[in-house]
Amino acid sequence: MSTILLDSDQIAELCKTSEGFALDQSAEESLVKLLDIQEQINKFVEEVKTKIVENASKLEPDFTSISGDKIKLEYRASGAEFEIEDENLVEEMFMTKTVRMGVNTKEVRHFMELTGALPNGIKQRERKKTLIIKRKGEQ
Repeated sequence: MSTILLDSDQIAELCKTSEGFALDQSAEESLVKLLDIQEQINKFVEEVKTKIVENASKLEPDFTSISGDKIKLEYRASGAEFEIEDENLVEEMFMTKTVRMGVNTKEVRHFMELTGALPNGIKQRERKKTLIIKRKGEQ
């Protein structure tokens, strides 16, 4: 593992400078530096998590959690346990079928443009807005 030196005063200044991104083009460099620091810290955290799993698995091959005074770690699988490989071969009792309904947003917007109202049975939801920061060239 490599070393990272964190200067809290420098980070605080980078935060303050970065806040002006929408108003000051020079704030971009401060934001890039903050993202670099975040990336390094996230990398270290992932390395630590990998080592914790390795060490805990040596002590208890089937471990699922570890608790300390301030932190609880949970180790579990995520996502579906099984998947259908070929639905033509699977017996009906081993499958569930789901009907899904959604809103045709394009048609609802068109209806609203024509009438100024929502169609019966449709309501507009309050949507949370989130700022996403992406480095150029990343997805």
